[in-house]
Amino acid sequence: MSAVIRRLTQSKLLSISILLCTVLLVISVFRRPIAIQTIEHFASSQNIQVSCLDFSFNWRLTLNIQRACLNSPAAKLVVQNASWQPWTHTLDIERLRFKHLAPFAPDNLADTEQTDTPPTELLELISSLPQIHIASLELDSYTLLQPIRLAVDSSSHKQLTVAGAVHATIDITGQALIVNANWRLTDLSQYIPQAQQLLKDNATIFKDAQVQTSQIATTLTYNGKDINVDNHIHLSSRLSAPSCSIDAKIQGKLLAHLDIEMSELELDLSRLNNTIIAADCPLLQEYVDNDNLPQLSFSLPQTIHIDPTQIQLPELTIETKHGFTTKTLGDQPQPATITIRPLRYQSTGELTFSYQISIKQPLQSKPLAAKMFDLQGSGDVEVDLSSLISSHVVANRSNSGQQVNFKIEHDKHRLVLHDVQFEGLTLEQLLATFSFEHKPPNSSNQDLLTLAGSLDSSNLHAGELQIGKITSLFSVTGTHLQNVKLALVNQVSQLKHPQGSIKKISNHLDLTLNSLNQVNFSANTSVTGLSTQNIRFMPISAAHSGHGALSERTLSSQHKIMLEQGFEFDMQQQQGNVNIQLKSQPIAYLQPVLSQIDDALTISQGTLGADFAIQLPQDEQPLITTGQVNIQHLQLQYQDYQVNNVTYQTPLTYDPAGLQIIQSNLHIESIDVGVPIRQVSANLIAKNSQLSLKQVQGEIFSGQFSLAELHLDGQDQQFKVNFKDIDLAQVVALQQQPGINITGTVNGELPIVMDQQGIKIEDGWMTSLTGGKLTITDNPYFDSIKSQQPQLALLENLNFTQLESKVKFNPEGWVFFDFALQGNNPDKTKVSISIITMKKIYFLC
Repeated sequence: MSAVIRRLTQSKLLSISILLCTVLLVISVFRRPIAIQTIEHFASSQNIQVSCLDFSFNWRLTLNIQRACLNSPAAKLVVQNASWQPWTHTLDIERLRFKHLAPFAPDNLADTEQTDTPPTELLELISSLPQIHIASLELDSYTLLQPIRLAVDSSSHKQLTVAGAVHATIDITGQALIVNANWRLTDLSQYIPQAQQLLKDNATIFKDAQVQTSQIATTLTYNGKDINVDNHIHLSSRLSAPSCSIDAKIQGKLLAHLDIEMSELELDLSRLNNTIIAADCPLLQEYVDNDNLPQLSFSLPQTIHIDPTQIQLPELTIETKHGFTTKTLGDQPQPATITIRPLRYQSTGELTFSYQISIKQPLQSKPLAAKMFDLQGSGDVEVDLSSLISSHVVANRSNSGQQVNFKIEHDKHRLVLHDVQFEGLTLEQLLATFSFEHKPPNSSNQDLLTLAGSLDSSNLHAGELQIGKITSLFSVTGTHLQNVKLALVNQVSQLKHPQGSIKKISNHLDLTLNSLNQVNFSANTSVTGLSTQNIRFMPISAAHSGHGALSERTLSSQHKIMLEQGFEFDMQQQQGNVNIQLKSQPIAYLQPVLSQIDDALTISQGTLGADFAIQLPQDEQPLITTGQVNIQHLQLQYQDYQVNNVTYQTPLTYDPAGLQIIQSNLHIESIDVGVPIRQVSANLIAKNSQLSLKQVQGEIFSGQFSLAELHLDGQDQQFKVNFKDIDLAQVVALQQQPGINITGTVNGELPIVMDQQGIKIEDGWMTSLTGGKLTITDNPYFDSIKSQQPQLALLENLNFTQLESKVKFNPEGWVFFDFALQGNNPDKTKVSISIITMKKIYFLC
């Protein structure tokens, strides 16, 4: 029995052995398909397929993989010449290649539906790493410029060392992987297109080698659920720009925390110190000394939160470590700050934040200085960027025509400047307040844009000009940024200057802007209390209107200026051409002004008209004015003298050389200065602003007088006054001596010299060629002289055939006459007598 049992046992053992050998033989022969099916079964959730697999075992159970290829829709993995030794716990890989593939476009909308992300779990890491050696690890992706080539080795049972493109260590501690790496900006530019393009587009800015080569130490911790990154940055370099250079110093830590399951990222920049200084900046150096260049610092004291739907920045502060000041202004100023809190950006394109500005410090720059610059402001901002982030707009950005909608509310600002100095201008105080609100477009017609404020300044000095106060109120409203209305009210009070003063100037302007191009405006201006040279003017008013196009740089305007008692003129402007028209108006309207110039001057009638065309300078061209002046029927009185019916017409030109008048006509019907002067005519000529009268002629004492040219600019000159057929009876009548009568006429010539000493006449003469009769009876003055010189009795009844006289005049006002008379008395006595006389006279000038 026992023998039977023993034989049966041996038979079973043999069968089992044969079966085991058969199984091992089958597995050995069919190991590749079995392994492929096993791998694809356990990785079916990731849609992984095995495209190649060659492996074998040796008698020590060492697994040798000649080649293994794993494919999925997202990546490819290729392993070449790898071995696993279980007894020595060693993994050796000659080459490992991993390639990340670009996602394919979905065939239908259903493919785009997001699936629920499986929950993440904490890593369950082995307590001890095998000895790992990967001679070549190649990481490639469609997002990279070139593959990243690395080498991996074990440095301990819990640490891996990575060399190659990146130098790092990987530590296993409990349930986390800790990666420590050092990298540079140039490392990113070799592999990441965006980084390379950033350096390429800003080659001038990042030309400083230290910017690209500065080391950044990064520690990354991964536990399966979270990723924590600790970056230690130390950067001190210069960023160069075409017009400025910026010295940037950034030092400290940048911390990041990523929740993988919630896809939430938190950034902590509170321990990142930075200072930014503008250096070698010609634009700033024109205004600020090198010792006072502003130093900016950006501070983010709270954590930034980023998730798939939004970005939240609790607070951002931009601070100046010192401002535009000098030591001469006293105490160290307070830092200027701009604070934004909180800033939130939604993935739908909505951006919201509130801001606060605070600047309170002395201001010192090359053109502008103020003892105190105080700016306080705040507001709420909402911006809709959805039109810019949509794929259609991004693809057609140049032709989309989409607009960014934004909303600004509760915007208030206040600016105060004390003791301002600006290029010769000093100001005791400037106070400005303004607010700005903007709302997105809607179906209503209400104003969506509102900018309003005021400006007050006091005690302004500019050279000899003093202004007591300037007040301005302004408002800008509109339904769109491209279509706005501007209302501006200005009032300037107490203007003083050595040459005059103005009590008040008021102005009101209304302007509309359509499509950021068409401009239309209207305005009114009034000036009250104007006085100059002891002349007080009545209120002056003006009305203005105009239109223009910004795109074409065109502007046209019309102005009507109203002066004394309705005296007015019109001005029209078309680009660089200005026309001034003074319609014919009574000059008597200006009598209140003329009376203050000289109260002895009275204008009773006459009209004044004028037209001027002014060509404004453009491209260094000269200012040119052409026009004409027309005075008709002017009648005026000065003291006891009367001027009647003055007519004057002239064309004129004003160019860089001065006033030019080629020919003009001046005619005066009569002048009564005690001596009647009639029918005076002359040509008024101007050359380079030097005035002169030519061809002057007129009637006096029933005769004529004339002169060729008289300069009116005060220069030294000589001219001759010729007179003809002067009635002696009218000349003697001026003496108002009783009993003296004379008949006949005289001709003559007076050579006049005008210089710095005054007026003088040398070698003047007059003569009577036709003769006449002189009678003297009962003249007390003549009788007294005759008693001393009896021979003068021959003049009491004289028929003279010739009368001549030499005439002299000196600057002291003495006139000298040397008379020579020849004739007969009634008794046929021949008379030949010489008389020398002198008299001090005064001329009316």
